[in-house]
Amino acid sequence: MKKITTLLFLLLILGCQKDYIDDIADINFFDQTEQVVYNNQSIDIILPKDDTYSLLLVGIEGNLIARERFNGVKGSNKRTVYVSLLTEITEVYLMLYNSSGNKLEEVLLKIN
Repeated sequence: MKKITTLLFLLLILGCQKDYIDDIADINFFDQTEQVVYNNQSIDIILPKDDTYSLLLVGIEGNLIARERFNGVKGSNKRTVYVSLLTEITEVYLMLYNSSGNKLEEVLLKIN
């Protein structure tokens, strides 16, 4: 009986300890070379500084499909990808440029 009481006491103490969950670091959408996207998908972009940025959708052949300019702030920024009108296209590049016209990031989007 003493062993059962001790075991139950240990289980109670171990079961009541605080769970330690590490903070999830910001995940940049451009961290991988390929991403699968769906229409109206929200993406997180980590920007190095406050600036005007451009997101470009470019076809595999190099033709410009769409461009969006936005004022980004340093750190995490949310943007929405709209791909429902791209019915014939299954892969495009999403490119991030700064206000000086320098390409910062690029990822291949696989459209679902």
